[in-house]
Amino acid sequence: MSEMLACAICGAESHDVRMGLIEWRAPIDGVRFDFVPRCQDRTACRTRCEAAGEEWPVPEATRAA
Repeated sequence: MSEMLACAICGAESHDVRMGLIEWRAPIDGVRFDFVPRCQDRTACRTRCEAAGEEWPVPEATRAA
């Protein structure tokens, strides 16, 4: 069984989280693009992020559910 990763955006730990390229809306320490664990279900990720009171940190057009 594969190891669960925690999403760098919403923090969810799941087998649905995979490593992937991400563009941050506001560069972190000067880094705009990064390769991090993130949810494959972008809509659910955004919903969790915004439900926690966080701003969606990537310039993707995903809409929260």
